[in-house]
Amino acid sequence: VDSGTNHSGFVTDTGDVYTWGDPSHGCLGHGNEFGESVDVPKRVQYFVEHGLRAVAIGCGGYVSWSGGFTIVLLDDNRLFYFGRLGNRSVHQMIPTQVIVPNRLILSIAAGEDWAGIVTCRHTYQQEVEEEEEEEEEEEKVEEEEEQREEEQEQEQEQEQQQDVAVAVVDDAARVDEGQEQQQPQEQQSAEVQVHTPQTQTQTQTQTQTQTQTQAQAQTETQEQQSTDVLHHLERLKLDS
Repeated sequence: VDSGTNHSGFVTDTGDVYTWGDPSHGCLGHGNEFGESVDVPKRVQYFVEHGLRAVAIGCGGYVSWSGGFTIVLLDDNRLFYFGRLGNRSVHQMIPTQVIVPNRLILSIAAGEDWAGIVTCRHTYQQEVEEEEEEEEEEEKVEEEEEQREEEQEQEQEQEQQQDVAVAVVDDAARVDEGQEQQQPQEQQSAEVQVHTPQTQTQTQTQTQTQTQTQAQAQTETQEQQSTDVLHHLERLKLDS
């Protein structure tokens, strides 16, 4: 924020420039040399239309007559002014760039009939290059961190895959052991199932043989008894 004899101005955090007061000699930057006073802050459209962002403002003016000038420093180290400054016969209705040697401008100031800037030996180009180097260094650090994170994630995935592979091998080994234990049992069951019908068949055959032998023996006994009876009857007939 700054103020001159008959006008004032400020810069917002978004880089916009606002001025108000007496517009004489174009010191407000709105394009009107003389006219009604601007009672409320009004945005300077020139900077908006050209996509420029301001970082500082200075307002100066003459006591002996109305009017003054305004200087504005941009974020790219360029300096602009509008109004009447120095030569009383020349005044700028719209912002005009002031050619400054290739130095980094640290601050600006405006008085009754003068304007001043503070610079350093460090050039603006050097400042830009250093900022770019810092940005590149930050990007490099971020890339290294991302790469480390990716490597850690890959290591974790590999460990998980190894754990899964070990678990699969263990499960397969358990299945094989179970199958080996189950095979003898199945073989024994099969042998029992195979031998049991043969044993039953042999038992049935032996039983049938014994039954047939007993029936033959009874039949022979009955035939012998019948023969004995016939012989006895024949003897009785002979005796009579």
